[in-house]
Amino acid sequence: LHESGAVLLSGRMLESLRTLTLHLHNNAAQAALSARLWAQASAHASQALEHDEANAKALYRRALAKSKLGEDAAARRDSESLLKVEPGNRAAHMLLRQLDPVSEVFTN
Repeated sequence: LHESGAVLLSGRMLESLRTLTLHLHNNAAQAALSARLWAQASAHASQALEHDEANAKALYRRALAKSKLGEDAAARRDSESLLKVEPGNRAAHMLLRQLDPVSEVFTN
């Protein structure tokens, strides 16, 4: 390959690797949630968010895991971040209601 082609191929491969890693951590977070392994779910969702800080699935999965761990402030932050990305996300609204039923009334 020509030198510029090798660089392009490397860039494409690197982007594919990043995307694959994002999906793997997102799937691992969901699997951990299903197994009720809250800390592992949070860790995998955090890893996914390192690749895409606005990833809706990772934000929700980490928020849910944090809520199960009793880390309500962190769960609230992730839920609010998710609502900035997807304002109509019903799951995030429901989680916020569970975390703080009074304040959620004023955010709708």
